[in-house]
Amino acid sequence: MAAPTSIVVHPQPLVQAGIAARLEQTGAAHVIATAGHAHHTIRLVQRHMPQLLIIAAALPGVGGLAVARALQHDIPALRTILIHQQPTTHEILAAAHAGIAAWVPLIPDDVLITVIPIVAAGYWPILATLRATPRALWQLCMAMRNAPDPLAPRERAVLQGIAAGQTDRQIAAALALSLATVKMHSSTLRRRLGTSDRRCTLARALAWGLIASESIQSVHQGASS
Repeated sequence: MAAPTSIVVHPQPLVQAGIAARLEQTGAAHVIATAGHAHHTIRLVQRHMPQLLIIAAALPGVGGLAVARALQHDIPALRTILIHQQPTTHEILAAAHAGIAAWVPLIPDDVLITVIPIVAAGYWPILATLRATPRALWQLCMAMRNAPDPLAPRERAVLQGIAAGQTDRQIAAALALSLATVKMHSSTLRRRLGTSDRRCTLARALAWGLIASESIQSVHQGASS
């Protein structure tokens, strides 16, 4: 798989260069441009349309969060990773609401290398960051109704099957998937939600707003018809 194209944004040129060099050396991402402030960043993203934006939270004038929010509105497919050494829960919540897929510290840089393929694949590691604070994550999911789905399509389909009371084998038949694939998605859901069984997975998905109660009712009705 080709490395995702990216733009690196940091107010310090040496840090910009260091991050870019590290990404290129490891093959984690192909850096097509760097920037040090908000307005230049927006112009570069609009010109090059990268897959990833790796941006520092602290920038001169307009901060990285405001840049991400503006770009998310215009370019929803853009995946943004925020560099922030130690954000509070409130800051992480605001970042996720702004469309940030993940936050990472500047040091150690291996965290960024690890997170990039996860974000490029369409996942939101920032949700897992908030897993220890269920109320904050619930508020986040309620506020994110117009944001990209934090679940992959197959994960959501499996979750709906669980909500309908289907077995893994029944879900596999309904989705034309192998039983092993369904078990893999079920395991991923449990890991992402921090649960150990189907009942807890469904309860937490409901509490966090990942699936609406009315959707579950319609699934049940469809299953019983």
